[in-house]
Amino acid sequence: MLSSHQGRNSIAHRALEAFYRHQKLFWIATLGMPLLVGVALYLRSASYVASASTQVVADQEVATVLGLTRHSWISPAQQNVSRFNDLLRDDEPGGFLDDVLKNARLARPMRVDPRVRDKRFAELRSKLAVQVNSNDVFTISLVWDNAGECERILRALQSGYVEEAGASRQAQSIATASFLDTQIQSYRYRMRVAEKALIQYKREHFGQLPESASGEIEQLALLRSERDYLRIASQDAILQRGAIEARLTQVKPTSILEETTSKSPKAESPTAANLQSIEARRVALLSGDYRADGSMIKPLDAQIRVLRNRLAQEQNAERVRERSANGASANVVQTTTQANPEYTSLSEQLTQAKIEQATNTSRLALLDQNISEYEKRVRLLPDAARELTDKTRDYSIMKEQYEDLLKRREQAQIKANLDKVAATSTLVPIGTVYASASNGIKKNALILVGTVVFGVIVGSGLILGAELADPSVRYAADVEKMLGVPVVLCLPAVRVISNPRHLLASKTVADPWWQPTTNPSDMPAASQRNQSPQEVIQL
Repeated sequence: MLSSHQGRNSIAHRALEAFYRHQKLFWIATLGMPLLVGVALYLRSASYVASASTQVVADQEVATVLGLTRHSWISPAQQNVSRFNDLLRDDEPGGFLDDVLKNARLARPMRVDPRVRDKRFAELRSKLAVQVNSNDVFTISLVWDNAGECERILRALQSGYVEEAGASRQAQSIATASFLDTQIQSYRYRMRVAEKALIQYKREHFGQLPESASGEIEQLALLRSERDYLRIASQDAILQRGAIEARLTQVKPTSILEETTSKSPKAESPTAANLQSIEARRVALLSGDYRADGSMIKPLDAQIRVLRNRLAQEQNAERVRERSANGASANVVQTTTQANPEYTSLSEQLTQAKIEQATNTSRLALLDQNISEYEKRVRLLPDAARELTDKTRDYSIMKEQYEDLLKRREQAQIKANLDKVAATSTLVPIGTVYASASNGIKKNALILVGTVVFGVIVGSGLILGAELADPSVRYAADVEKMLGVPVVLCLPAVRVISNPRHLLASKTVADPWWQPTTNPSDMPAASQRNQSPQEVIQL
């Protein structure tokens, strides 16, 4: 090709020519893709999108307690997103997702069990997304075919995550309280056993308890003192009895009350007169309302005994004087005797001494028996006190441990509640959960415009690809590059006639210097596609 034809080799000319030759591909890509996208947008079911944002609000102290401190570059929102994604994997019956879907109250319940293979649950997991908006805010978004269910699911997810965050914070305290419950049950049983053993021991050893031990010792001391006193009294009674018995040997049982002599009677002695008056007075009192053992009669009886003893002594002395003076009185014609009052009194005293001695002996024997019993009980007091101390110590230890466990359980429950309140208070929902249509008019228009632009780009790419993939030679510059020599003339390819040999023979005869080349293998740039091969004539 000559230099005057360089305009056909320009890039613009080649682009236009390529567009003209491959315009079908361009229009198919440019118009087909928007058409398909538009049909898909028109035919697809209506869907709604909603999002629920949550803000992590925690001061430094609460963040330290809840483990939200920035020890790394991970923000609190990212930590909550990771935790939320972990909870989404809990697809067991009764797990996080199961509770959330139950709280959402869907018209058609979903089955979270992976063995059931619920399509709606799989669709929910695929259309649920969690993203971080800032260091302290994360958002849960969902695309769903029902606006009400979409809002309820997101609200249930948001509230369920807040509850789960509180539960996860109080998990350790709950586990501690549960462990303390088991220990409390064990110690309660052991405390009851120790208490029962202590009560049974106190019932069986009532007199050996510490509060009664001092009383036992005091009673033993009193019994010993009483025994010593009885021993002294018994010895005194023995001595008194001996003295009375010795005196009885000296006193006659009877005494002369009256002697009648032949001489003229003597004047009555004052003692006898006094005795008679007192006896008369006693008889007068007894005839009245007084008793023989009354307080008025007893003094009279004592005076009568004294006067009788005195009168007997006077009479005995008188008789002794008379006998000593004149010998036996010959003029005594009658003698009246009576029981010797002294002998009677001594006999009564002797009887009383014997009774007292026998009583003291019996009391001493009883006291010795009681003292022996008390001494035996007192000797058992140390062993009983030691055993009681052991049982009391066992019960006290069990009781103290039981009360301590009760206090620690209460503290664990309070701590669990505080952790839950602190954890839930750090997660604050932001905004209102509202489901809006995901395919609005503006959004569809933008999608179509973007699809048209993308179709133009794809069509241009198809034209460029088709042009690069076309092996045919169409421009002189391409021939020069391929052959490496200047090209003088380039003719367009013609269709092969029915008798090519005749044509070739005529050309050879006319000009033997012409070398036609029709073999595609000898001409690398010859087209093997729909175009006819081009004959390149080289000088």
